[in-house]
Amino acid sequence: MSFKHENKKNDTELSKYLWQLKEKKKYFTIMWEILAKARAYPNLTKQCNLCISEKFFTISKPYLATLNKRIELISTCRLWRKYILKYNN
Repeated sequence: MSFKHENKKNDTELSKYLWQLKEKKKYFTIMWEILAKARAYPNLTKQCNLCISEKFFTISKPYLATLNKRIELISTCRLWRKYILKYNN
């Protein structure tokens, strides 16, 4: 995700939106807030608490997830590959 390098402007929905604002020469400010803390994919339980927390906030507080796409609710965790030995060469 990049807000400075134009070749990465289509990587995420947030970067797409910010690059649209830049092209329209609109001023914007990015404000971040930590909604919850969770551990990413523990290999023992095979359930990613980080992804579950994100899905919870997307469903229960949709006004906080205005850039999220509905498909993200059914997608699998992208972090699990990091913890599988055969993918860590």
